Amino acid sequence: MERWEDGPSLRTGLMFPSPIALLNMTTFRSYHSGGSSATRAETVEVAVDQAVDALTLSCRELCALPLQLLASTRLQDTLLALDVSRNRLDALPPSGLGAFRALDVLNVSRNRLRVMPAELPPNLGTLLALSNSLRPVARSLPLASLAALPKLTLLDLQYNAKLGGEATAATIREALPGGIEVRLTA
Repeated sequence: MERWEDGPSLRTGLMFPSPIALLNMTTFRSYHSGGSSATRAETVEVAVDQAVDALTLSCRELCALPLQLLASTRLQDTLLALDVSRNRLDALPPSGLGAFRALDVLNVSRNRLRVMPAELPPNLGTLLALSNSLRPVARSLPLASLAALPKLTLLDLQYNAKLGGEATAATIREALPGGIEVRLTA
């Protein structure tokens, strides 16, 4: 294995099979500012010449999903699990996630999401959206889109303060087909 270093970034110290693999890399770059006025960039690379079935971008202070991620046709065909939990996302793109045909698990927990997009991956089985800022059902959850997902078995919405209560739980369960486990905080 060969070590490739290219300055201070998350790439430093990662192992790659060969320099040729570097030609087939997709770079996801996120820019955010911390408590100071300085802007910090982080880079995450994924070898797209191999089938990638899980991608974890949690705890990176992302304010938006990287456009390169949404545009990667290789990932759209192979990605089974995407974890973007514990970031600073206030919204997911209104379109783009539906292109991830193989995606089974989407974890968007512990962000600042107020609404879920209407376009979701068609084979989604598990949607984890715990501890966000989701609003009352009519404004934040695309129930018709969720109901149309044939493989959805788990919808976890716990710790979204404005989604609590029995009336909300009844509305969600009524709109979704049986067999989908819906988790809400009482």
